[in-house]
Amino acid sequence: MQTTEFFFPGNLADGALTMAVKRYTPVAVANNRENAEAVSMLFTHNVGTHKETWQPTIERLFELQAATLGSKIFIAEAWVIDSPNHGHAGVLNERAFLERPNGISAHECGRGVQTLFNSGLMRAGIKCIGVGHSAGACVIVLSTMGYHVADLPLASIILIEPAMLTQEIAAKAVAEPAMAMVAVIKAAQARRDVWASRDEAEQYFRRRLPWSRWLPAVLQQFVEHGLKNLPSLTHPGQTNGVTLACTKTQEIAGYVYYQDGMDAMNRFEEIAATIPTHCILGSEIDVVPEAVHNACIEAGRSSVQRIAGAGHLVVQEKPAELASAIWRALKQTDFEPVSARL
Repeated sequence: MQTTEFFFPGNLADGALTMAVKRYTPVAVANNRENAEAVSMLFTHNVGTHKETWQPTIERLFELQAATLGSKIFIAEAWVIDSPNHGHAGVLNERAFLERPNGISAHECGRGVQTLFNSGLMRAGIKCIGVGHSAGACVIVLSTMGYHVADLPLASIILIEPAMLTQEIAAKAVAEPAMAMVAVIKAAQARRDVWASRDEAEQYFRRRLPWSRWLPAVLQQFVEHGLKNLPSLTHPGQTNGVTLACTKTQEIAGYVYYQDGMDAMNRFEEIAATIPTHCILGSEIDVVPEAVHNACIEAGRSSVQRIAGAGHLVVQEKPAELASAIWRALKQTDFEPVSARL
């Protein structure tokens, strides 16, 4: 596939943070695509990673597309976008976030996605399908805020292990934080964040959870794009080596925006009455409780697939299997308005 990277200013009211996006376009395509409907896809990532996390999944999607005869959908382009404090965007916005220890909300990230919708970069005249993982699911859903439900920028939504919350689940999470989430935050707080080289960092990750469960191709993307060279504003005295592109402070801040999860759930229920929705989940319940899974499925009246042997980080652990699930969801997507299908 071909890759092109773009940088542009985000929403002015949110500080015009630099947005970093990539467009992947397929090189090998099925010969009989003439009767297929061309679509764009837009992918958002989970907390603590970066846009290129999606690359192995997208590569496999393009392979499946090239091998499928008679598909009704043709993926003309796939876009990935960094949250402004992650990945390449996190490097470019480093100074701004040094003064924002509370990080960035999914609402702000969603408005950043809207700047991509309005940029003129995406292929015009074709439908866009949003795919969001974990907190990225909230971002995808909230990127539709301000649009009438009859005129949404997304024609369908596929949520991967969504971190969306009902009011009851959020209240319980505040009163009694789940042990899994407590463990995630404690691990982020205690995490080493400086290495002498990318090679040393990779060896460190290979021996420790959660990275030891990641597919090597995904881990290589993290080593390349999830780290930045020193010195940095957070480590000004260290001139050699690498550190995290998304700082520990920014990662931890991303785990506590419960209101975002509730707002996304409410919006998801609204838009699911208009566009088709799908949920893809890991078979292992580790970070996201089953009650959250069930609430998201019910709110969206979504089709459901589960990836065997994967937990919450299914994008990192099982990208090929996830691509197959996304491809199945695409093949069964009916773009007719929900009201017309009832």
